[in-house]
Amino acid sequence: MKKYITIENVIYEATLILSTEKTNDEFVPVNRKIGTGGDKNHYFVAQSRYLDFEKFFPEIIKDKKENKSNRNNVRIKNYFSISNILNDLDFINNEIERNYKNEIKIDITNFSKVIFSVAKEQKLQANFYIESDLSSAGNGIGFKNWSNSYSNTIKLLLLHTTRTKIYLFKKENEICSFFEFYQHYVSPKTETEFITSNKEIIMEELLKVPDTGMTIKTEFFPDIIYYGPPGTGKTRKIQFNHLVGKNETNSKFITFHQSYSYEEFIEGLKPTLAKESVVLFKSSTLTQFVEIVFKELIKVISIDYILSYSNTRPTSIEAISYTAYSIENYFGSSILFGAFNNKQPQENLQSGINKTSRFYYNYLFVKDGIYFYLSNQWYGNGNYELHINNLIDFVNNISNGLLTVENRNGEFYLSKEVNSNNIIYSLQKGLFYEACEAAAILAGYESLANCIADKIENRLEKMKYALAH
Repeated sequence: MKKYITIENVIYEATLILSTEKTNDEFVPVNRKIGTGGDKNHYFVAQSRYLDFEKFFPEIIKDKKENKSNRNNVRIKNYFSISNILNDLDFINNEIERNYKNEIKIDITNFSKVIFSVAKEQKLQANFYIESDLSSAGNGIGFKNWSNSYSNTIKLLLLHTTRTKIYLFKKENEICSFFEFYQHYVSPKTETEFITSNKEIIMEELLKVPDTGMTIKTEFFPDIIYYGPPGTGKTRKIQFNHLVGKNETNSKFITFHQSYSYEEFIEGLKPTLAKESVVLFKSSTLTQFVEIVFKELIKVISIDYILSYSNTRPTSIEAISYTAYSIENYFGSSILFGAFNNKQPQENLQSGINKTSRFYYNYLFVKDGIYFYLSNQWYGNGNYELHINNLIDFVNNISNGLLTVENRNGEFYLSKEVNSNNIIYSLQKGLFYEACEAAAILAGYESLANCIADKIENRLEKMKYALAH
């Protein structure tokens, strides 16, 4: 994807090599983390952009194809727009106040001084750059080993909803990158996820809370119709103008299509295929059982999704170097996968005088030419991180219930949820029904039925407290 960027009033043709929809937990500042994963600063080039990337750095692509790490790494200048960053600081501080209670907001004055100081040292005015390495590694081609100024500038800008685009361009005889951040997040996957804005919202007009108690304005907003060709920003305008600041779980998007049924909007009986649990495998031997579990797990969900939970570190077994993968949320710092540059003979997977096996001898999967072996150090008793109880939690959660692991008095079961041939009918509450029910509860009724049974004048009075929220 071609784009034209401006660095110090000079226009350059640039090529997109990375576009993210959000920022992973491991990249945001420590006080903004949701999980317990490690703290990283790596940005990895999208594999779908390797052909474009190769036009700039063919030697690094060659390293990747040959599974060589840090052989032809380069030091690159990564440019940022000062105006792009400063314009987002108020929004970022509002998000910190809303979602990260333990985080201190960015001191905009001092932050501005820092980036202007960096730019001045570089004899720049509208932009500044931070250097990093760009090289091939076991898990991709990445920007890493950033200069010290990264942590007190760019790192502070990252929220979980921050989208990032990275471009490569040639500046005179030097290849550089250009980073763009988009803080006003709108997910391309679902319109029910919307962003919050730093503007003053209409809540002050809806609810007034004086010292004497609550009084509520009873005027309702008129219905508004936005019209225009597809892609002209109608949905986005609705989100910014009418939904910002509201509880997003109380907002739904709906399309009245010919196939949209009465049951989906009001209520009615809907037929569905009944679910049943089928035992795929059972064993009293834990090590045999675990290997089967992981083979089935990577059939049900993508291996990329599993690895997104992991942290990595370089290590070795005897004299063989490899990358260790841990999933700390479930298995602590214990090594779950070992990633090797090529297929390993049995003796390379053993250690110690007794040649104790550390991994299953057959590799679990291959990704980008890297062979992943599963640890065989599992326990059914004692206080260990690679324990059957932790495996049960991991599989049941990460597969969203599609797979279930059970320990029945030392007999281990792996089950899968499948559709049966039996049809069951259930009463489905439609979107409009649920909205009415929610409004009744907000008004103080125990149920929608109680609301309907009440006198009209009582309903009118109570419904003042069920305004848009």
